[in-house]
Amino acid sequence: MRRTRLLLASSIAMLFCSSLAMAYVYSAAGISAYYSFTPFDTVLPLFNLTKAFLLSPNRTIIGVYVVAEQTSENLVYGTFEVGVDGWRYVENDSNNILYWVWVNASGYSDWGYTGFVAVNIPSQSPGTVYGYQIMFVNFTTPSDMVNASLSLAYYFWNSQILLLYPAVLIVGIHDWSTGNTTTVYQGSLSLTQGLSALPSSSSSWRTLSINLTSYLLPGHEYALLLGVVWYEQLLSYNATLFFDDVNLTVFRASEVYAGNIVKANYSYNSTLSVSLRLVSMKCFNSSAQIKLITGLESSTPINVTNCTVISNQTSSVTVSNYTLQNTLYIWMDYNSSSGGFMNASLELVIASPGHVVIERVYVNASAK
Repeated sequence: MRRTRLLLASSIAMLFCSSLAMAYVYSAAGISAYYSFTPFDTVLPLFNLTKAFLLSPNRTIIGVYVVAEQTSENLVYGTFEVGVDGWRYVENDSNNILYWVWVNASGYSDWGYTGFVAVNIPSQSPGTVYGYQIMFVNFTTPSDMVNASLSLAYYFWNSQILLLYPAVLIVGIHDWSTGNTTTVYQGSLSLTQGLSALPSSSSSWRTLSINLTSYLLPGHEYALLLGVVWYEQLLSYNATLFFDDVNLTVFRASEVYAGNIVKANYSYNSTLSVSLRLVSMKCFNSSAQIKLITGLESSTPINVTNCTVISNQTSSVTVSNYTLQNTLYIWMDYNSSSGGFMNASLELVIASPGHVVIERVYVNASAK
């Protein structure tokens, strides 16, 4: 399993422990240095994930239709099908025995999930907090949000079958504008849910639902925290806590489309830096955010608000033949009032040392 630790602001870490000595940052995929290479004509072959109106024979040009026809959307990536996009990690671990992992295996409702592994938690002081683990993801609530809810599935296992001092599952919301963290759920985990460290079937998972409306304001930036506090027991023990099917759903006053619209696969032995830029646009009564997503990261978005371009280019993401970086998505959040539309011409800029390749994406978006 690959190990990842990523730094979180101390205000979030204070939710679990008043003293956080230090957090370390590691690369989740062990990215190697750039390879020098000559790009093929089709560097990132493009595939439509909505109806397409234009497609070149070598898949370097694609056009897709987007229709805003729903009043709800999920603000976080929680199926973990291709990785841990957007999620980050922090821990308090004095003996270096806690891990955060992404598992490419059958989960609650798909084939990927992520969570925590604890190996040989010591038994020197039973009932004492050994440490904690937190994974978190940032999200922004839409300005027309009406209400919000969170649902998720989790799987808990430990080698002692029943823990005398239960581990504690905590769900929190961190408000970046105020620096405040609020615990929205806290529950004890003592009895194992399955016979092995990894879940064997969907029936082993438990589900949890939380109404978040009173904790969130429209148009604010937050972080969703999923964490566990581990206690020392009479005997040393191993444990796992995994999460899947995490949905932070908001209902909106306007109709919206939110999801991936284009997919690209990559298999060559090279490392690419990829960004997306807005070249031209025709727009009426519409807003959109468009960004790039891999299994490890999300770019900053192209931002169009009420047909005014706030940002016309994303930041770059890394694409390679590593498992978590060999699939690239173009994600779009589009909302419009009646009669609204947006026709956008975009360029996918694919670069390696000394080489740049441009592929084109056209989006025809409208209200239902």
